Amino acid sequence: MKYRMPLLVGAALLAGAASLPAQAVSSASSAPHTVSVTKGQGKKACSWGVVCLYKNHKLNKGANAAILLTNHSLSRLGKFGFNDRATSVCNHTTRPVRLYEHDGYKGSSETVRPSECKNVRTSFNDRASSVRLGTGPESAR
Repeated sequence: MKYRMPLLVGAALLAGAASLPAQAVSSASSAPHTVSVTKGQGKKACSWGVVCLYKNHKLNKGANAAILLTNHSLSRLGKFGFNDRATSVCNHTTRPVRLYEHDGYKGSSETVRPSECKNVRTSFNDRASSVRLGTGPESAR
């Protein structure tokens, strides 16, 4: 009898933990905010879960050039030496991303859909000063 009570309590605790909502478990495993600038080219230089801004067109085709990688919004790309330098972009996230002409998510913008890699439009070339993840027409409610 002495040993049955702790076993029953332990089983009840395990059953309760198994019924936790998925949100509670997944929020604890959120990735930390990261930003880095590296050199490379092509889609493979941009890992899943990040947005990559490339210095040259076609994802730095033909040259290992600067790439800014981030997994969160940045209100000032100049802080990372990438103000007015983005010519192409790869969005390897599940959320839309919007590039803005000015710091603080202001001015004209360009939206990049989830899983999309592209050159920015000619009129926006080398004009991005901030980037916001999770915005754009696709996320409007």
